[in-house]
Amino acid sequence: MHITEIKTEILKILDGLKDRLFSLSCAFYHNPETGLKEFKTSAACISILGEFGFKVDKGVAGMETAFRASFGSGRPAISLLVEMDALPEIGHGCGHNISGVASVGAAVAVSKIIPQIGGSVVVLGTPAEEIGVGKIAMIKAGLFHELDVAMMVHPSSKRMVSRVFLGLIRLNLHFKGKPSHASAYPEEGVNALDAVIQTFNSINAMRQQLRNDVRIHGIITDGGVAPNIIPEKASASFYVRAKDLKELYALKERVLNCAKGAALATL
Repeated sequence: MHITEIKTEILKILDGLKDRLFSLSCAFYHNPETGLKEFKTSAACISILGEFGFKVDKGVAGMETAFRASFGSGRPAISLLVEMDALPEIGHGCGHNISGVASVGAAVAVSKIIPQIGGSVVVLGTPAEEIGVGKIAMIKAGLFHELDVAMMVHPSSKRMVSRVFLGLIRLNLHFKGKPSHASAYPEEGVNALDAVIQTFNSINAMRQQLRNDVRIHGIITDGGVAPNIIPEKASASFYVRAKDLKELYALKERVLNCAKGAALATL
């Protein structure tokens, strides 16, 4: 088949699936599930793929909601990634209900013409994208071996064929101090929360010297248990982002140095 004929055929197939895929996307949106808990979302994707003749392996890479579904054999082996998880409290703020369903629909459409053109399509259900778990575990388990290409689409306010994305490193910082009564014996305590706050202040102080493509954002995940108890433990979670690996890893070290300096300053 000529490429134009292939595209036309795929679009016809997708037109026939449109209503069903739209309903599936809406169902995911109204029933959001967070990372590694995408039980209903994963099951629904597996169900529709199985219905269209895909061979499905559930619970791959040690994750209950991860799956691998394949149709056809040989090369090229094209993989479509299905992101499924939502954000805590917000829901599907990143649009995985759209991107995941788009991959499922595209895989079904491609499977219909594989008998005529050859090759194989592999659908990888990649859970916990928001917390950086799913794809890493699946890479380590070898699920991306023997694939010629892996792709997905992502919702946006603009229509683009490709886009430059920032690299990301997640940093979870934990500080340990010494508890004491904040009014009666403050001099006996070591305030772990002060170290967290100083880390934020140090990062903010270096923002003027950061490249335009760099992003650093974080939250306090543990700040103590009561105002009159000097916090023995405190934690913060940061994401650092940059366009290239050299800058990304340098940025990681700078943020860690901010944390180390804060720890020394608050002993």
